[in-house]
Amino acid sequence: MLVFYYYVLKIVHMIKAQELRLGNLFQYCGNSYECLGALQLMTYYQPKEDIGQRLAYYTDIKPIPLTEEWLLKFGFEKRTGKYIGNCWAFGINPRTEDYLIALEQINENQDFFYQNSFFDIKSVHQLQNLYFALTGEELSIVETVGS
Repeated sequence: MLVFYYYVLKIVHMIKAQELRLGNLFQYCGNSYECLGALQLMTYYQPKEDIGQRLAYYTDIKPIPLTEEWLLKFGFEKRTGKYIGNCWAFGINPRTEDYLIALEQINENQDFFYQNSFFDIKSVHQLQNLYFALTGEELSIVETVGS
């Protein structure tokens, strides 16, 4: 029974293979890495201190929780005013002249949600995938915070 619970807990915290795109960031062994390639059961990554690529099983990698620090790294700005909670905005939509992406967080301990929808954005790779779906471009780190 203990093995079953361990397996279920491990699956809950892993990234599904179909969610991971090239360039997505993930956690492995306590560090953040970029997905460089994918196989059926594993993903490629490259440690900064190493020249060669390595493989990690999807069951061993975890999503990076989306935090204010990550939003700042990607160039989001905290907005104030007419919002119920915290609002983080990125870019300008050329057609509506409103924010390209706006994420809101009602309470400090809740997940962020995409303002034009009803789903939560809980992790960095989900934000990267949303940005790519909306723009056709990769979301990249523009500022190093705390490094």
